[in-house]
Amino acid sequence: MTEDDFRRIATDQGDDKPNEVTWLSGRFNEWHTHPFDLFVYIIDGEMTLELEVDGKVETHPCPAGGSIEVPANVRHTERISGADTHFLSAPRHPA
Repeated sequence: MTEDDFRRIATDQGDDKPNEVTWLSGRFNEWHTHPFDLFVYIIDGEMTLELEVDGKVETHPCPAGGSIEVPANVRHTERISGADTHFLSAPRHPA
């Protein structure tokens, strides 16, 4: 997937305009939820997303050029290791 692909898909599925974000190496977000779906595209670096699904933790590494979908109200955490990570984040609020 390219950045242009991500932006087109985000628009087609009704996501908000993507926010451009950079997180520094070593960042770890505590477990949390969002009241909206989140579509993420990694521009540079790598993010590891952990989702809690049916009481089990699923680990999803996402390198540059990859995307991640985080469903609304699902407990998750993000971790940045190695290089700083630059990404796009597009929320999709319930209708």
